Amino acid sequence: MIQAFAPRMPRGCSWVWLALALVALDPRTVAAQAPKADEMPKAEEPQPEAQAPAEPDAEVFVDPNAKKALSIFNPLNFPPGQTIRIGNPPDDRSRVQNMAARGENTDPAFLKRFVEYFAVELTKRDNLNAILNPGANPKPNRALEVAVDALIKPLEVARASTVNNAEFEAAYSRVLFDSSLPRLLENNYLTRIDAMIVLGMAGSSAPNALDLYTNQVKKPDQVVWVKLWAARGLTNAAQSGKKDLEAGRANKAVDALVQMLESEPKIPWPAQVRALQALGSLRLSVASTPKGKVDVASLIMRFLADPESKPEARAWAAWTLGLLKVPGNVAPYNYTLIGHEIGHLTAELGKQIVEEYDDNPADFDKEKDQAAYLTSLLLFQIYPAIIGEDGVRDSGLLHAPGLDASGRSFITKLDDKVKAVSRGAYELLRAGGVGNLARRNEMDVKITDLKAFLAQNPPKDRHLVPGGPEFAPNAAQQVAGAPRP
Repeated sequence: MIQAFAPRMPRGCSWVWLALALVALDPRTVAAQAPKADEMPKAEEPQPEAQAPAEPDAEVFVDPNAKKALSIFNPLNFPPGQTIRIGNPPDDRSRVQNMAARGENTDPAFLKRFVEYFAVELTKRDNLNAILNPGANPKPNRALEVAVDALIKPLEVARASTVNNAEFEAAYSRVLFDSSLPRLLENNYLTRIDAMIVLGMAGSSAPNALDLYTNQVKKPDQVVWVKLWAARGLTNAAQSGKKDLEAGRANKAVDALVQMLESEPKIPWPAQVRALQALGSLRLSVASTPKGKVDVASLIMRFLADPESKPEARAWAAWTLGLLKVPGNVAPYNYTLIGHEIGHLTAELGKQIVEEYDDNPADFDKEKDQAAYLTSLLLFQIYPAIIGEDGVRDSGLLHAPGLDASGRSFITKLDDKVKAVSRGAYELLRAGGVGNLARRNEMDVKITDLKAFLAQNPPKDRHLVPGGPEFAPNAAQQVAGAPRP
């Protein structure tokens, strides 16, 4: 499955240039694991581009820490006598990328100079004012974007499947965290976000890097977009669940992420999504902290079961619950309740996809952005919550070691019905022309079948864990009507 079908996430320079942050969408696609090759769309099949469509009312989040950060201008100075050649390629950016591609030996001293040069660029008043006060300098200034791209590109080159230069990646990550970039997290609003993007993309699992990510997540006066990218750094460090981090630091990170999700005022949904993704990657359903035990799973369940939460947050909550490791002493753990809520979310998203077709069937082939976006949530977050992620041991509800016979029977049947709706959504997007109505009606039947199954098999207990909160059913959990003609 190509990445163009995955939902997009918030990032960048245009994302936040005002303190009253308008939630924007990421120009870079979040990599996502593909479903099983024999069960879902094949990579060679043409895929639709799935970008989150604009909403009628823009979501605005007033970050209480932004105003102070916008007033800070602490420019760094590049050491005299040191030079970096930046211009038309080939320049020193090409040289660093060549090191990443194994074209020449890694030179840590040169990498240090390279990183410091672009750290200085991130603090220059002219570069910042080009975004903060564009009217004062009409000449285009892309220096911040150029700096971020220059610092990230070596990581991308080193990680390319044809290169896989782990030695360079480790050396370069050490330089990033030993440079001025961490200090920039106290600098201007834009400077600190750009610096955190680079450090988050590095995804280092070194102790100092994990401490930095955790400290930024829990820091009371840090802006929310830095927290978002610190959470992303934890996800990258844990390789989306494939790598176990040092236990003590993992527990501290989980505690910080939980506090972030419980913070007030309510953080915007992109930050919720990144925090949920990081919790899934760390895989701790219960964290041990100096304050005691933290019931991580119930917090995540709150997002999944809340019909008022954004569909992105609910879908990532499902994914996260599918990745958590549940200790043997947490019993009974209500996998059936999780599956039930995942089933209802699937039905709700499926219904919205059908409704988009019904709103304008004649132009559906040209105007189906919302349907494509919701389908991507079904394929990349919700379905893997049941079947698991490739390379992540014991992930997915079906593979949970503590799943009993009754729960396994329910989850197995649920798997078939969620798969049917997800596949139906994908086939509706691909049908085109006269085939649209038939695929729409088939999908409606599958949604109705899923909701009937859920109604006939309600969870006997609405608690996820003993002594935890109760998750009452919401009004949307009703059997769907008959297919429309």
